[in-house]
Amino acid sequence: MRLTVSQFLNRTNINIPKDFKLTHYRLMTDDKSDLQEGEESLKPTLMGTLIDYLTRIVIYKDLKAFDFIKNTKNKKLIQQLKKDFKDIDYTQLTQENIKLVTRLCLFEHSFRGNEYIDPLKENIEINTLTCDHIKTMLNRANNFFNRFGQPVLTQYKCSITTSLKEKTYVEVYGDGDYLLQDALVDFKVSKNGPTQDYVRQLLIYYIGLVGKDLKKKKVKREEIKYLIIFNPRLDMFYKLDLESISEASLGEVNKNISLELLKIKENNEREEKKKKVNRKRRDISNQENIRFLTDPFFRLDDGIHNVSREDYKRFYSDKLTSFKYSGQVILIKKDGYYMFFLKTDDKEYMLEGGTRHNISHPLTYYYDNLTIYAKRVEKIFSKYFETLSKLAKEVRGIGGDGKIHGAIVDIDYFNHIYFEPATGSLKYYYAQDTQSRNVYNNLSSLLKDPTTASLGTKETHAKILKKFSKRKRGLLKNNSHIELLVSPQHLNNLITENEKYVAPIKEEGYNKEMYYKSRIMNQVQYLYEHKVIRFWRDGVVENKYPLVIKNTNK
Repeated sequence: MRLTVSQFLNRTNINIPKDFKLTHYRLMTDDKSDLQEGEESLKPTLMGTLIDYLTRIVIYKDLKAFDFIKNTKNKKLIQQLKKDFKDIDYTQLTQENIKLVTRLCLFEHSFRGNEYIDPLKENIEINTLTCDHIKTMLNRANNFFNRFGQPVLTQYKCSITTSLKEKTYVEVYGDGDYLLQDALVDFKVSKNGPTQDYVRQLLIYYIGLVGKDLKKKKVKREEIKYLIIFNPRLDMFYKLDLESISEASLGEVNKNISLELLKIKENNEREEKKKKVNRKRRDISNQENIRFLTDPFFRLDDGIHNVSREDYKRFYSDKLTSFKYSGQVILIKKDGYYMFFLKTDDKEYMLEGGTRHNISHPLTYYYDNLTIYAKRVEKIFSKYFETLSKLAKEVRGIGGDGKIHGAIVDIDYFNHIYFEPATGSLKYYYAQDTQSRNVYNNLSSLLKDPTTASLGTKETHAKILKKFSKRKRGLLKNNSHIELLVSPQHLNNLITENEKYVAPIKEEGYNKEMYYKSRIMNQVQYLYEHKVIRFWRDGVVENKYPLVIKNTNK
């Protein structure tokens, strides 16, 4: 965390020992006494910045004073300043000269973080009185330095930090006005005398002097004897003699500053922890609110609940194309799993989206067995869905669609791969409808057949085939069946349990087995993706379908 000297002083109250006393002196540079700011056309804060910069630019020819401002808007202004002020004396300053520097001072204010304004659009007025006051103050500044010594460094740096080795640290930084061989000088143009904050500011500048700056200018810290505030408006300066201050008092100030820095650091760390906790809470709350938009049931406790038809439709969103049955929708919720039912006047049904199925048990049976049923089905089909996802990823990797619906992966709109749930075999086929299909031995054969390419996909098929041909390995290269965890007999029994099932018919007709199994896999897919049970087999609860674990000796 970085704080300017002003920000640090605003947040703290550094105790100043009694022996830190300023001695007041009037320079008597001229006979104009105090310069009243009432009729001046510039704000007092801006006047202070302006006098400081004009002193550097006009008296000490620091034409690079504004080079720290890097935006392009002021480039022409800085070039103009370097041209106009190259050989000018403060007695020759015109209102236009002053207006130019004032505009750049506005850039400086914006740069330092004050309220944003566009300096190029600001209407700046320099009346005659303001111009005269500025010349007088520059004359007094020139007289001050002639009497007490010329600066060896303007805009010297100040930096005080807690330990930089720690993860978080606090730095107080700033730019002092003038460093003399034996003094620090700060300009103030207030109509009032010095305050304790002026003293605190100078002490922080002194304690925070950067060693390499001093070394570069051949100034030794121990040779700095005075801290001086000079006010050209009043033609007064206020001097703190460091040699009159005890080591104990100076050590006390150092200690107080260090303690305040540690307080800020610790407070900042506490606030950061609070922010992290609050951010986490907000994130959780936002996630819950977002989830509630799509899942109006996630805040319900485990149990059997009557829910509204509107919430049921909202849960399925656009996946529920129709729901024509009347009755009370019932949700069974347990351990994060859902199962939906419909209760009419005389009967209860299991819901599969907008379709209803007869059930043979009371609702309490399904509630009691929901978790064990869901976990067993997930385990039975885990290898299958893991492989199906890999298969879809491979299809996407060679430029195909890769969309999964049930046991089918789309290559494109008319071309598909059927992944047999029982045997693990792959069927590559082209079909314009469910009544007929052309089956191919492998993916290459399907893609090479020009009749499988619909309008606009011939070039796409060529690209897919080219990428596929470059592959050395993968599920799509496997012409044999893929090993799964459940034997074909067990899985066929699970899928067709308690169903009136007809043996498959020829490929040129409707393949009931393929599409039937794919529909069941689509219901299992809801369990994996949404934790929703949409089909029920009592044999799963009775553990009739043991897993076949291959290669147990390896």
